[in-house]
Amino acid sequence: MRLRWLVLGLGLAGCTNGTLSELTDQDKVVNKTWSDCVWQAIGWFDDGKSDPASIAHSIAPRCAAQYQALTEASVTRYMTEGGRANMRQLMKENEIKLITSAILTHRSDQTRLTEWRP
Repeated sequence: MRLRWLVLGLGLAGCTNGTLSELTDQDKVVNKTWSDCVWQAIGWFDDGKSDPASIAHSIAPRCAAQYQALTEASVTRYMTEGGRANMRQLMKENEIKLITSAILTHRSDQTRLTEWRP
């Protein structure tokens, strides 16, 4: 589970223009809350065959409140209205990409688990 959080955290750290070490405790909580929502939804929605982007579009509304909190936490890092507006736009553009990436990571993990035999 930590690997899953880390993958989303790394993606979000790139979006927020910082590193994981620069994230505050509140940032980490908000990030974890959203990523937990996404991973749970992936377990419900992903059949391993459907288009990952289509699944991501189904997951996004389920985790919208958490993503909004994550967006607001990211936006507060910017001092100007222009910077905040740009960050909101970037977060909006990357939401589906991040969820799709998580789905592909989940599938990769599942493939490795089924292929690995002790």
